[in-house]
Amino acid sequence: LAQFSWKAILMPMLTILGITLAMTFLFTGEPRQTLAVRRPPALSLLAAAILAICLYPTATMLQMFVSQTYAIPQQMQAMLEAVEMKLASGPGWVALILIALVPAVCEELAFRGFILTGMRQPAGGQRDRRWRAIVVSSLFFALAHGILQQQISAFFLGLVLGYIAYQARSVWPAILYHLTHNTTACLAHASGG
Repeated sequence: LAQFSWKAILMPMLTILGITLAMTFLFTGEPRQTLAVRRPPALSLLAAAILAICLYPTATMLQMFVSQTYAIPQQMQAMLEAVEMKLASGPGWVALILIALVPAVCEELAFRGFILTGMRQPAGGQRDRRWRAIVVSSLFFALAHGILQQQISAFFLGLVLGYIAYQARSVWPAILYHLTHNTTACLAHASGG
């Protein structure tokens, strides 16, 4: 499990985080502002967690629709099942860290921190580029997921995460939403839901 976790999950996530941090410190003068790690507005963390739970059924229905419309090839399905079996072979908290916590932190700092924050800044005389920034960061987030069916769902999840991060002017509510969403998925899967 340790070797699998390192190669399949931790290495890609740490690569995303490493590139993000390298670009942040090399090309910007204010890393905290660039990554949007400022304190979020009051109650935004609680609202993000509640929203993640409330929208989880909709996300699940979207994922089911996408899977029915675009069937996962059998070879890819077998690989996904092997991943699930590997994760199930260890303690549940390890799966939560690998599937929920690590991606929430690494992906949100990259996609809603670095990319969204960088794109939303209006250049000289331009108006607010909120939706362009949210859509583009969602596209990059989707492309980071290797399977078409995951990419489609990730794009729509990215839109929600982008809107949350933009409204809060902080990446923390998006991290908590992402963490809550992935944790809910892990718990639903473990309970046979």
